[in-house]
Amino acid sequence: MSTVTAEHERRLEALDRFERATQLPLLVLALLAIPLFLSPFVLDMSAGQERVIFALDWLIWGVFAADLLIRTRLAPHKLTYLRRHWFDVLIVVLPFLRPLRVGPSGRALRVLGAVRALAHVARAAHAMSAILGRRGVQGSLLLAGLVVTASAIAVYFAERSGSGEIDSLDTAFWWAIATATTVGYGDAVPVTALGRGVGVLLMIVGIGTFAALTANVAAFLFESQEPATDPASDEVLSELRRLHARLDAAGIAQDDGEREPATSP
Repeated sequence: MSTVTAEHERRLEALDRFERATQLPLLVLALLAIPLFLSPFVLDMSAGQERVIFALDWLIWGVFAADLLIRTRLAPHKLTYLRRHWFDVLIVVLPFLRPLRVGPSGRALRVLGAVRALAHVARAAHAMSAILGRRGVQGSLLLAGLVVTASAIAVYFAERSGSGEIDSLDTAFWWAIATATTVGYGDAVPVTALGRGVGVLLMIVGIGTFAALTANVAAFLFESQEPATDPASDEVLSELRRLHARLDAAGIAQDDGEREPATSP
């Protein structure tokens, strides 16, 4: 039994060391994958350049797949580990849903393009959260930026082949920021069902996200204005309170701070 326990602990330690060592490289690759994925859609590239981007995209996918394979191999209970890290499994599986492999349906192309774009942003967010692990202002800023970025990319892929005004990434980002902040100028609106669905989700999530951001910024400013307390002063005040309580218990002091008059026997 002790041998099994020792092996279990050894695997957990090895898994923890591996995850800590690969967090930063995976974050860099995840952030690099986003412009690589978007570049063929926003830049005028030759066929050779597109093949290079395609190969780099698959190379990054291979690194994430190998990372998941190694972590699963190190985990003491592999099926349990995969169930708990279902998001990592989803990220590895999604690239197989290439739009070119699903037939001529324009709607299917838009849906898969939006899903793959969201997967790239989600992978970056997942890798970043593993390193930062922060709450408060930093976490709220990160969440707000990722919500806007994911929504902008998703609505761009949903609307770029439609007849609406959102036909470029800069317009998509403008729409996402205006919608998330509840400004809603109305100069660019989604016209497809998928784009409107993204808009509804952004309205719901954006209100809560930016409300949390505002609250955390206000709390941060309030805390920064509070005077710093001296630990030595706190200790002196605590000692004075204890002394005052002892005097009260002995009948030496009253609440008004005056000594009780002596009574004659």
